[in-house]
Parts: sequence; structure tokens; C-alpha cells
Amino acid sequence: MSNIDTLFQNTESPKIFRFDDAVSQVFDDMIHRSVPGYTTLLQLMNVIARTYIQSNSAVYDLGCSLGTVMRVMQQNLTTDCVQFYGVDLSQPMLDKAAQIPSPQPIQWINADICQLTLKPCSLIVLNFCLQFIPITSRLKLLQHCYRALLPTGVLILSEKIAFADANLQRFMQQQHEVFKQQQGYSELEISQKRQALENILIPETLVEHQQRLMEVGFTASTVFFQSFNFISLLAQK
Repeated sequence: MSNIDTLFQNTESPKIFRFDDAVSQVFDDMIHRSVPGYTTLLQLMNVIARTYIQSNSAVYDLGCSLGTVMRVMQQNLTTDCVQFYGVDLSQPMLDKAAQIPSPQPIQWINADICQLTLKPCSLIVLNFCLQFIPITSRLKLLQHCYRALLPTGVLILSEKIAFADANLQRFMQQQHEVFKQQQGYSELEISQKRQALENILIPETLVEHQQRLMEVGFTASTVFFQSFNFISLLAQK
């Protein structure tokens, strides 16, 4: 069971946000209380997994954190001979992930996802991960994912997005903050975390994401989930 996220309750200047041991201990609580509709998103990922995971292929969760997406995807999966790989640069995240039981074996890999060689795979997940990658490196990473995917393979890309319209951006940001307050976060905690993530989490617009996916070669990218300024895209090879 995850600990309660109280990391940003202090009044000191917040440190730069890092996926360290302290974050790994509260991450499950943090993401459920920070991302509107996260439980529903996980349920949809299970549906997609059962539709698109191919036998005798690999499945990757890049930036897997505690591996929750992988375990959800494995539930009631009948496809044979699938190798699951959870990849993260944070060793504390992987250490905690490895302690949590999963329906099927998962190989945990401590690596920079921008440098990793991928095996032929039928599904790749980038769940709120690309936003932490430098913008100049995002195209190259997606190109690598595209090349590794088997024919009809899919990429799930979940991101916090920005909006070109300033009024819409302000509205969505406000609604997100109201949501977090309803989850028990104080205004101080919300402000402290926002400062900690400044220049670390860099969102882009939906149009920018879809244009990049098209440039990489994906035939189509469809929004299958949106809640305020959080979206998930399904891109098919």
C-alpha cells in the first residue's frame, strides 16, 4: 500500500522534482491524486492491451515508475509468449516496483529510455514520461519506438498538455488545481510542487504531439482519453 504524499507540505523553497526514493514511496498516491481520471485511464489501457498485444512479442513501459500500467495490462491477458519490460532511469522506482506482485513476470531495466535498444514489440507505453524528456530529444525517441514496433503495433502516449489559447490554458490549469484541492492537497502543496516541476516537466500542445507522431510515420493517432489538461493518444503503425 502506498504512503500518503506529504512531500510538499513544508514551507521551505522546493527542490527540483526528482524521481528519488522519497517520491517512489508515495508515487502511487501522488499520481492518483494529481491526474484526474487516472483509474479510468488504467482500465482503458487494459482494454487496449487485450486488443493489440501480439503473441511472441515484447511489450515495453518506458518510464514505468512502479510498473502499475504493466500489471494492469497483464490482467486477464490470454496472449501467449509475451515478454514484459519495465524501463526506468530511477533505481528507487524499480526497486519498489520489483516488490509488488504481478500476474506475469516483468523484467525491470534501469536505463535511459533515449539510449535503450528495443526488441521487436507489439505495444509501447509512454505514460506521462515524454514530458520529462528534453523537447529536442522527443522526435528521436519516438522514431526509435516506431522502428521497434511490429506491423500494426501501437504506441500509447499519455501527457499533460498545454493549450495555444491563453484563456483555455488558464481555465484548464485552474480546473486541475481545483481537482487537486478536492483530493486533499493544500494551496501550499500545489504551489510548491508547481515550482519544483518548473523547467522539468515541459508540456506541449495536442497538435504538436500529433504532428510529431505523423512525422515519425504513425498512420493515425487518436485521443482515447482526456480529463482537463491530461490526454492519452493511441498511435498505430
